[in-house]
Amino acid sequence: MLGCSDSRASVELLLDQGFGDVFVIRNAGHVLSPGGSALASLEYAVAELGVQAVLLLGHESCGAVAATVAHLRSGGELPGSMPILVERTEGHLDPAAPEDRAVERHVAGTVRDLLAASEIVAEAVGAGRLVVAGGVYGLHDGIVRLIDAEAFES
Repeated sequence: MLGCSDSRASVELLLDQGFGDVFVIRNAGHVLSPGGSALASLEYAVAELGVQAVLLLGHESCGAVAATVAHLRSGGELPGSMPILVERTEGHLDPAAPEDRAVERHVAGTVRDLLAASEIVAEAVGAGRLVVAGGVYGLHDGIVRLIDAEAFES
């Protein structure tokens, strides 16, 4: 699972899983960077641990996604290494679209990015050994809603 580092979206608690039940990678905005540690970790889970499902999980009111939308609308410089968050998120977003769908768009884009960036993942999906899905966790109702990545094609 690749999820956001926001403490309100603790994967083990959301999915009622115990220690050792879920392989979890977390970073701000569930960002997947080609050649980065999140992608390498997902590939490790598929190739070495034999996981059968990968869930890319965003959550409502994600600060990293909201900051990207704000940056796209206003521009300006971001400090430190934070520009990578915008760079890996902005291609999934439409600054003119309703902001309440931004997290869904980013999750869908991340699903597409994973399948395009990883030969290991794509081959496992093609062989029927792996399912890749995206979802958004509702902070207010506690429900994880699956996202149809194709509905958000750019």
